[in-house]
Amino acid sequence: MIPYNKKDPQAVSQVQVFIDTHAGWFHNAGLIGVAVYVTLYFALTFEMISSKAFAYYALNFFAAALVLLGLLVAFNLASALIQIFWVVISTGGMILRLRERVPHTDPGR
Repeated sequence: MIPYNKKDPQAVSQVQVFIDTHAGWFHNAGLIGVAVYVTLYFALTFEMISSKAFAYYALNFFAAALVLLGLLVAFNLASALIQIFWVVISTGGMILRLRERVPHTDPGR
C-alpha cells in the first residue's frame, strides 16, 4: 500500500484502496491488452490489417491503455514507459490518419 502522505503513514489514498480491492480486474485488463497486442501483430504480419489503417493505431492505443491499467497493480517502470510511448505514438498515428480523411482545399482557387 502507498501511504497517502508522510505526516500520516497509516492513511491510504482511496485510489489505492480501490486498486487493491479490484486487483483482479486490473490484472485481467492487462492480459486483455497483451491479447490485443498479439492479435494485432498477427493480423499485421499476415496482412489482415494495414499499418496505415486508423484501426491499427486505435487498437495499439487500446492495448497500451489496458496494459497500463494492469501495471497499476504490479508496477514496472520500464513497462510503464514503453506503454506511455505507445499511447503517444498511437495517438499521433490516429491524428495523422484522421487528417488524411479530411479533404484538402486550395485557398488559392
